[in-house]
Amino acid sequence: MADNTHLTEISREIGRLKDIPEQVKKLSDALDLRDQRIKKLMESIVVKTQDQETRFQTIETELQKMIRPPETSGSNQPFQVRNIKLDFPRFDGSNVLHWIFRAEQFFNYYNTPDEQRLTIASIHLDKEVVPWYQTQVRTNPFHSWIDFTRALETEFGPSPYECPRSDLFKL
Repeated sequence: MADNTHLTEISREIGRLKDIPEQVKKLSDALDLRDQRIKKLMESIVVKTQDQETRFQTIETELQKMIRPPETSGSNQPFQVRNIKLDFPRFDGSNVLHWIFRAEQFFNYYNTPDEQRLTIASIHLDKEVVPWYQTQVRTNPFHSWIDFTRALETEFGPSPYECPRSDLFKL
């Protein structure tokens, strides 16, 4: 009887051994399928990483431009020249075009943003320009440096009807 039991166990083991290649094949197929999914995921991650890297480089480049604007031909001065302190010109109502030119040169030298230009300029107004500016700000505030300079030219600039040549002949 012990031999019969032993033979039965051996038969079962042989049956299980026959199933092993089939199970190994199923496991191998499952592993291959998993490897293909992992490969696709890795390729997707690489593509997304490259895209993120490109975006990051673009953002970094734009931030660098904001922090350190590209040098123009007029600002290729040696470092020690930057230590020169320029005074902002005062405006009393005369020679408006000359004053605007000097003010813009100052703003360009110091890379002054447009939103700060009006404040700086308004502090440096004198004589009859101050009440004019106050009235303008109350009634029709300026929205940009360009608006301000146009209004200055209209109010204090040379008249388009004046003819310097005729004034010269009158002398």
